[in-house]
Amino acid sequence: MGLLDQLKKREEVQYTKMQNKDYYFSEESGVKGRQLYQDKKEYVKNNPQDYEIVAAQMFKTLWNYVDELPDDERMIFTLTGKGKYYEDMGEFEKAIDYYQEADNLTMKVCRKDIQELIRDHGPGDYLYCAKLRQRIRVCQKPLIKELEVEAKELEKTNPVGAIELYQELNRLKPGLKKYNKRIEVCKNKINKT
Repeated sequence: MGLLDQLKKREEVQYTKMQNKDYYFSEESGVKGRQLYQDKKEYVKNNPQDYEIVAAQMFKTLWNYVDELPDDERMIFTLTGKGKYYEDMGEFEKAIDYYQEADNLTMKVCRKDIQELIRDHGPGDYLYCAKLRQRIRVCQKPLIKELEVEAKELEKTNPVGAIELYQELNRLKPGLKKYNKRIEVCKNKINKT
């Protein structure tokens, strides 16, 4: 039995034992739970291309659960794992693409469940969407910083190019007045020349 199978089995045994409230509150439960958590974390760190397992860890889902999913829902896990892989590699645009694809697929595959949750609890990010959208926001932060610096530099030499970057920033982070102000400054520079 390979390491992955061992971890899945340990997780399944721990999960089953946790259904007993006496075990749930026991010291043994805490010790074994922490050890399992560390071992799973180590496995994910050492196997970043085991995309489905990486995603299961991100979604805090039992690893065996992924094996039982229909193919289209399983693909959400694969795409999410790929997104995490590229995020960890610092390739944020690629990571965002994978996360967005997983989010779109979630909205398609889990549409009925999501509509029910929205009806019962109001608008929000449900099921896999919450984690995926969080990861997208995290990946956008360094890209936004980079674009802000580049746009600021372009203001001096190429105000038209700066306007394009500020418009892109408005798309990435809507509702911020500071980008519109910078666009106006650039337009004034263009009009003066």
